[in-house]
Amino acid sequence: MQIGLLDIPGTNPASSGLLLSLDAAGQLGFGEVCQPASAVKPDILPLMRAVAGLIATMEARNMNVVLDAVSSITSRDPMAGPLVLSAIDMALHDLNGKLRGCPVHVMLGGRYRSEIVLSQYLPHGSLLPAGQDAVAAVILEYRQEPVRQTDSYGPSSALGWLTYAIEQFGSHVQIDIDAGGTFDNPALARTFAEGLLTRKPRLNLRLLQPLDDADLVGHAALCAALPLPIILDRSVHSAKVMGQIVRLGAADRVVVNLERVGGLRSAMPVVAIAEAASIGVSSATSCHTAIGAAAALHLAVVLHDTLPARLDNLLRAGEPIADAGFVLERRLARVEAAPGLGVLLRDEAVSAFQSVL
Repeated sequence: MQIGLLDIPGTNPASSGLLLSLDAAGQLGFGEVCQPASAVKPDILPLMRAVAGLIATMEARNMNVVLDAVSSITSRDPMAGPLVLSAIDMALHDLNGKLRGCPVHVMLGGRYRSEIVLSQYLPHGSLLPAGQDAVAAVILEYRQEPVRQTDSYGPSSALGWLTYAIEQFGSHVQIDIDAGGTFDNPALARTFAEGLLTRKPRLNLRLLQPLDDADLVGHAALCAALPLPIILDRSVHSAKVMGQIVRLGAADRVVVNLERVGGLRSAMPVVAIAEAASIGVSSATSCHTAIGAAAALHLAVVLHDTLPARLDNLLRAGEPIADAGFVLERRLARVEAAPGLGVLLRDEAVSAFQSVL
């Protein structure tokens, strides 16, 4: 197998997209390297070269063997390792789906549905979307502010904007409040949540990652004390941690982010543990093109629960590389029966891939 890389500028405000191709048996499988600010390309490229040298003579159809070998290298780098492993995992699933003539979701065990509702992420202070009746699920960012003067709870404050947004969306819209670990302890998070519920019960609200990623005990305390469901996102990075979450009762729902757990193969044990404990699971990705979004979408359709997926890239206009793939209708994404991930790249994009070695 040969690994090629393609840099797509302008797909991410913080950097650019880095796409990966695996060439084997006359077929190409595509993956995407998520590049957050904490793992820029100088960290990723040396690791990718080491992986390329390792798997150059390996058989792509032996996917588990290849991923075990890749994991032995990527596990040494806790920052870039999961990102590279996830991209190789995507590309191997895409490649093997094409070689076998089946979609990736069939390789994951088969889909329960073909359509997935997409959550729309709204940063603090952003304008609310027009035509709100068509919105089914939103994620509202909450940034805790220091106590200021008399305007600290005004309409322009974090709490003011959040309260306004909640009121504007009807009770039919599922609202996840993304606190991003902003609360220092469970007591602060509890006071915040109880304040939102003082006027009237809000059955459509959930609180996403209120405490630090590692504070599973604190999240368990919130699950026990609040009528508001608690969702964990950044805490979920392995099957081992998912087992701890279940044991402590630290979440009512989890979000499985592909690049955080290391790809589709690593995601499936996390999903199995959560679903066995009746914990809801949503799929997500932080990738910047349709390739990463497609991988998370194939995971979403094999989940038991019909929970919204966070795939912001599917809601963006002007996809820079893909000619076809899934179908979008309003806030729904529909997976079709194309082999692999189902994303077709433009010829000029495919020809621009450069060999890693």
